[in-house]
Amino acid sequence: MANTFARTNASRFGGSAGKSRMLIQGSLTVDTPAGAEVDDFEASLFGCNEIVACLGVVPSTNDAVYAGCPDTTGGSLLIGGGTTSTTSITQVGTRQVTTATVIAAGGATGDGDINITVSSALFAEDEVVTVTLDDEVETTASLIAAAMRTALGENAVIVADFVVSGAGADIILTAKLPAANDDTLNIAIEAILGVTAVVTSVATTAGVAETYSTVTMSTGTQDLVSGTYTITLIGK
Repeated sequence: MANTFARTNASRFGGSAGKSRMLIQGSLTVDTPAGAEVDDFEASLFGCNEIVACLGVVPSTNDAVYAGCPDTTGGSLLIGGGTTSTTSITQVGTRQVTTATVIAAGGATGDGDINITVSSALFAEDEVVTVTLDDEVETTASLIAAAMRTALGENAVIVADFVVSGAGADIILTAKLPAANDDTLNIAIEAILGVTAVVTSVATTAGVAETYSTVTMSTGTQDLVSGTYTITLIGK
């Protein structure tokens, strides 16, 4: 078998020195892919004496675009294409979250200080934050938690690596950056002034380190493979 071309449209238009040109469109079936022999796609295959330009070559799969160019004589069409590109893909990790819930059925039962101890592998040592409670102000567990969140949010060591948040009786620490899970991350609350001890906070979300992968897509300059292509060219 041989390469064949089925013309679907041809229209003439004006050219230089009174010579007309033809806009040729059709379906190119490639049985013998182009290689070193440039005469694989001679002008006569497309029904013209000379190829002036190729406007596009698209496979029936519509998943690529090939470039076509006449040789220096216009007697044959050279078809190739492809570019080389590198795409980096980043898979974002997960920021670790831990939650402590204040338990104090009757709010603060007196005035005084209560300690919160925050542990993390990111700290040189545990951070102990002291909160002063007023039994006329912190009358519920939620109000006690709010006072604790404020105090934690003012600690420079803690806020350097964590976001302090929460609602109601919850105190939440969220790591600012994705990282491998820190098993030492913990919020502990002292048992005093009507507040029940919290020894271990709840590991709400495990941390996952950020990972990177690079995908390199390289097609280079390549010849056509066997198949069917829609081609548009100008000839004379």
